[in-house]
Amino acid sequence: MTRGHVMRNFTVHDLYVRNSRVCGDETAVVAGELRLSFNSLLGAANSLANTLAGKGVKEGDRVAVLAMNHADYFVLFGAISSLGAVLVPLNWRLSVEELSFFIQDSSPEILFTDDHQLKVATALGENLAVPVVQFGNFAELEEDGGERGAAAEISGDAPCCIIYTAAVEGSPRGAVLSHTNLLSANLQVIISMGLTRDDVNLNMLPLFHITGINLGLAVMQVGGKNVVIEKFDEKESLKLTGQEKVSVWGSFPPILQRLVEESTAGDYDISSLKHAVGLDGPDNITAFEKATPARFW
Repeated sequence: MTRGHVMRNFTVHDLYVRNSRVCGDETAVVAGELRLSFNSLLGAANSLANTLAGKGVKEGDRVAVLAMNHADYFVLFGAISSLGAVLVPLNWRLSVEELSFFIQDSSPEILFTDDHQLKVATALGENLAVPVVQFGNFAELEEDGGERGAAAEISGDAPCCIIYTAAVEGSPRGAVLSHTNLLSANLQVIISMGLTRDDVNLNMLPLFHITGINLGLAVMQVGGKNVVIEKFDEKESLKLTGQEKVSVWGSFPPILQRLVEESTAGDYDISSLKHAVGLDGPDNITAFEKATPARFW
């Protein structure tokens, strides 16, 4: 290494930059009528990072999100990683008391939310003195408004995300995941399953869960497309699988059983499906692999 040049690690934000350069105008995220290219995704993430920096968010700060699946999750992940801040996705299925504990424990600077969780998030924000910002038009910001001087110079070992686990000795624990943790997990999925830029992930697992995050970022890391739905619905999932040529599903009970039952009862094209990832019982896995062209991992 020559004097004056500093080596640094590849981060989640570098993934967004690399994909913009390599994949450009190819589709990165689909959510309803919205279709974001990799260029637009980076521009929106950078614009949001500028906004957050203007609000004082800096390296190491936590930013929480209490929302159903939304395209802005991917925008927010890019913005947070650019700043060196830490994303804290919260499980919207939990009680107000449990969510209060997570917020008090992680001390976020901002709490992002959506239409569905706005009432709960507003109450939490007022009680715990945390500003609440509603998911809005981040994904539609003009690309030329997304210039940033430079992303934070952070190590790959720096925290990127905190996932709250089940209670241990009375209280949940926040599992702190670094940029390298996430990117290495992505590589494991990519290599094991042989993912390529042609693969398409259907985000029907919640993006507050590590499996949902891992599948979404792994497909993004390889240059594939992410299709986002607010929450699992078997008819919508099967319809989108045909429309968007989805190749990857994430599944936890009873998702697989409901998808197999609906696919055999209705008229759906799931010929593009190659992989399902998650947990289930042997009987459901066998029925799935008989009814579809895919493998269960």
